[in-house]
Amino acid sequence: MDNAKRDPHPVRPGRRDVLAMIGGGLLAAGTGAGSWLPGAASGTQEGARESDGHAWARRFLARHVTIDTHAHPGRFFLEGLPGDHPAIAALGAPRTAEVIGEMREGGIAAAVFSLVADLPVLAVKGGRIVPARDFRPGEARANYRYQLAVLKRFTAAGPLVESDDPAALKAAFDARRPAAIIGVEGGDFLEGAAERVAEAVADGVRVIT
Repeated sequence: MDNAKRDPHPVRPGRRDVLAMIGGGLLAAGTGAGSWLPGAASGTQEGARESDGHAWARRFLARHVTIDTHAHPGRFFLEGLPGDHPAIAALGAPRTAEVIGEMREGGIAAAVFSLVADLPVLAVKGGRIVPARDFRPGEARANYRYQLAVLKRFTAAGPLVESDDPAALKAAFDARRPAAIIGVEGGDFLEGAAERVAEAVADGVRVIT
């Protein structure tokens, strides 16, 4: 290709860049397109390139079933917990319904909604969330059941559809209904029993990280 015709800064953002440009909740709110452009310009040139980047991202998301493979949309795992829970104190109150709406508006077709297996034993120390104690007998399992029920309520209510089937994901995408693929962050809920993996699959879990 003639170098004179080549765009020195082609607008081809990666996954995180696309999320940053759309903004909000699951998406990386507050990140401008100029932050990923090589040698970002200023003034009208920067504004024009940011507009190009947004347009590119929206075209991409409109054409493709886009899935976030590990997410905690709206901090759904905090729903129903008391306001003084250390995780809420550190992360803020849940806003699950709002973020599901932002997924729909932003064009994110689906996300792996990851339950947080070690939530009951977390505490805030030195401004960080860290494990503070061991699990009590049965606590990890009960926590898994609680968070799973929270997520199932959102899929039952309608704004979110539970699916891992490619055809169903495409149908949900065409209908502008975000889909949830159920995951669990951490295997504590298995409590050392390998047979519980099969039970989790029966519950709808498709990812354990």
